[in-house]
Amino acid sequence: MENQTPEKVEPVAAAPVAPAKKRMTNRTKNRIMFGVVLAAAVLFAYNGGYLQKAGTKASEAIAAISPASFGFGTAAKAEDKLAVARGAFAAGDINAAIEGYRAYIAANPKNISAHGELGNVLYSVGAVSEASQAYFEAASLAIEQNQIEVAEALLPAVIEGNPMLANALNDKLFDHQVRTHLSQREQADQKQAKQG
Repeated sequence: MENQTPEKVEPVAAAPVAPAKKRMTNRTKNRIMFGVVLAAAVLFAYNGGYLQKAGTKASEAIAAISPASFGFGTAAKAEDKLAVARGAFAAGDINAAIEGYRAYIAANPKNISAHGELGNVLYSVGAVSEASQAYFEAASLAIEQNQIEVAEALLPAVIEGNPMLANALNDKLFDHQVRTHLSQREQADQKQAKQG
């Protein structure tokens, strides 16, 4: 055997690698969708005059917060409870806002906006699970009231906080779609039977 000397190997430059395309994760997509829903809710609240400007209006809202304004003692009107809750949130008093929304919802359990606004307040303080319950209630009411677009818009927020509730909401949406389809089919059959 001859003594072989290893040949000198020149390093080969690696071909440039294109950076991998980053894909958005489902969680990122859900957060974007929730952000859009939250922005729409804030825009709705702003255009509806629900968010009061800082200053005198916020001071009035803070002054209006009392045990009586939440229905303890004298009976307060439901609209007053909602106004107090909104004012407390605008003033940054989250606890008073949550109590106000809950008092209003107790008196008006079918109000979609109140459930959604409570969800927004809870989400803003990081209580995502509780917020998702409020969004689920709002979405369920929206389905009952045939406002399917509202329920579908709330679905990503429910998914983020409670996937099991999201499954239940998906089931409700599917059931509504089936009932609507059957109803439309029955109406078409009845119309056709009348015509001939």
